[in-house]
Amino acid sequence: MSSKVILITGGTSGLGLAAARECLTKGHTVVITGRNEASLKKASKQILKNLDLTNKLYTILLDLNNLQSVREAAEQFKALKLPLNVLINNAGLTTPTLEFSSDCERVEKTIFVNAISPLYFTHLLFPLFDKTSRGRIIWISSSLHDPKISGGRVSALSAMPETVDFDNLDGHIVWDSMLFYKLSKLGNVWISNILNEQLLLSEDNNNVSTIAICPGFVPTTALSRNSPWILQMGLRYVLSLMSFTTSEAQAAADYEYYATTPDLEAVSGKFLKKRELSEGSEESKDLTKAKRFWDLACEITGIPKNAKWTN
Repeated sequence: MSSKVILITGGTSGLGLAAARECLTKGHTVVITGRNEASLKKASKQILKNLDLTNKLYTILLDLNNLQSVREAAEQFKALKLPLNVLINNAGLTTPTLEFSSDCERVEKTIFVNAISPLYFTHLLFPLFDKTSRGRIIWISSSLHDPKISGGRVSALSAMPETVDFDNLDGHIVWDSMLFYKLSKLGNVWISNILNEQLLLSEDNNNVSTIAICPGFVPTTALSRNSPWILQMGLRYVLSLMSFTTSEAQAAADYEYYATTPDLEAVSGKFLKKRELSEGSEESKDLTKAKRFWDLACEITGIPKNAKWTN
């Protein structure tokens, strides 16, 4: 398997960091993003521990809560003059209270950071995909976007609805931290599906694919950092021992698989879990709603609706 250039957003902690180290040890060149220099420096030390691969790891500043930072991050990657092979949109968050980005109040912060802003980053990077090989865009979603999946119900408000209320994406009617995390993960699947439609329409593109994946339930990630300390302890030291959970090591290996396996070269616009095709929710397959969400994301970020996805 040939070496690839893999860009991982949110590579300073959790699955992003673990995946960066896994990809590096498999011989790939890795670029990680982080919100500040201190976290990038710390993560680089962890990733490179006992590895003599300093020249294979690069870092970029990226704050998905700020569109100017997204633009600057794309320019930073361009300056590296590396041929992009794989983009893993991994960075994500939850918030303890209803919050907004300074750039947008049409959707609340979780949806903006986890789904809207990554589309903008992807759009800016798309022309930089290597034209001589197959490229791949991976959206880290979650099975929790499916109402049939019972997990992640912290309260009655956390339940994923059968039908998304587009008028409440700003949380002004009802808001719950876990609910909006689930909505953002549905947004990832929707965006991947419509991006696939856009790529199929492009006469100039036939070498980049897009997939959304569920890494499994990994209790040790940093997503719970805003949760009460007792919940964080339970996730890390109790639930992490349960058979239905996924370890960071396994999830990192799965990231590397999704990024590099030739088995997925003909797969695009699909949702995957445990290295297999998965159905996803009924609503995730509704391309009309997916296009509505896509159009909203384009309006917020300034991506032209008729933008050409060519590299």
